[in-house]
Amino acid sequence: MNMIIKISIILVVLIQGGFFPNTYLLAGMLYACLLLSGKRKAYINIPVFTCFAILLLSYILSGLTHNFSMSEYKQVFQILACIFLYFLLSEHYIRGDNSLWDGIIIGAIISAYAGIMAYIGFDIIPDMISRARLQGLMQYANATAIYLSMGLLLINDLKKYHWAKPGLLIALQLTISVGGILAYIAGVIIYSLLQKRGNRIEVIIQEGLEFVVAACFAAAIYISLYIANVKPLGAAIAIAGCIAGFIWKKVFCTISLKKWLIIPGLVLGLLEGAGVFLYRGKEAAATFAERIMHSRDGIKAIMSNPLFGLGPGRWAIKKAAWQSMDYRAQLIHNSYIQIAVNAGIPALICVFLIILLWFNKKGKKPIECAVIGSLLLHGLIDCSFYFTGIILAAITIAMTYRDEIKQIYHLNINKWIIKAFAGTALAAMVIFYWKYVI
Repeated sequence: MNMIIKISIILVVLIQGGFFPNTYLLAGMLYACLLLSGKRKAYINIPVFTCFAILLLSYILSGLTHNFSMSEYKQVFQILACIFLYFLLSEHYIRGDNSLWDGIIIGAIISAYAGIMAYIGFDIIPDMISRARLQGLMQYANATAIYLSMGLLLINDLKKYHWAKPGLLIALQLTISVGGILAYIAGVIIYSLLQKRGNRIEVIIQEGLEFVVAACFAAAIYISLYIANVKPLGAAIAIAGCIAGFIWKKVFCTISLKKWLIIPGLVLGLLEGAGVFLYRGKEAAATFAERIMHSRDGIKAIMSNPLFGLGPGRWAIKKAAWQSMDYRAQLIHNSYIQIAVNAGIPALICVFLIILLWFNKKGKKPIECAVIGSLLLHGLIDCSFYFTGIILAAITIAMTYRDEIKQIYHLNINKWIIKAFAGTALAAMVIFYWKYVI
């Protein structure tokens, strides 16, 4: 079962882009089938499951309140897919370990390498590159950046994938996503601060040097392709950067101990920052200001109907009534505000409670906190939670370590209750997919 879930996470990440936005339905159907074939009970955390159930109910009631047709219930099934994965990862289905992280990292590796190939001219699918920015298989630079960040951070715990780190770092920087890169840096800082006192500086130095050297490769690729217009040179640099992964760990484990490298590393880092600022500073500032406006407009819409919001997906067709300025974005670039716009303040409260319960959970690894922390921060400035692959990966990471078995807030759910729930939902998803997607 572990292998099936790994493959499903990889596939949802790789095919969820603009061409296949409804893959969460396929993931939900797969997870429902796995629940139907299960032989054991699910051991769930009552508060977390209650929050998931109320979140689902909020979306359903919001749709009913706004007289939705069946074709508009897409996001309800997206939440169902997340609930099914939560059941599968609960005790008595899969024991908590980090073997499922392989799927997340492999998905990131494939996404990074496919993106670099497209960047140097070997397009796999159209629209992976836009205005010299790597959009990736998700066809959205910021989503690609945050997912690559998740993979990069997890590699620190699964050392066997360290050879892929330069490729992921180069791909991350070719997205030129200011928010995604800052989220990754925030994750590195969280990870380093949670290390033992003597290791914190060493981690920061090594991660910083790796980031800066990868930035040199990314800058050289960009200059070769878009300034010097020498495509073979750009391809050669990209290949060299990826191949460097096989000596990457050994080299940086050595040079990170040489304190004199801190100053040139800082200089290179400042030069990179200055280059990104000159290239995207004005645009990034304007984008950030627009996203603040998204949130303000979204809050006004929420206040008009705090209990049920505007309805899942309705912002795209109703935003004209709330817009303070003209913008084309179909989603509010603040995942939390978007949830409340979709289904009301109760839905947002449930999401916050799930996050709070995770923060209070014992046994979390530093790397888990770094990955989830960077994603939660990124959600403040982007629609990260819209991408099912990212959310399924986050649930997988958050569920890896759980509290001790016998706790007052845990409950065994009879397998037949789960099968009835999964069977009913599976039938609904199959009908929906057949009628409104195919």
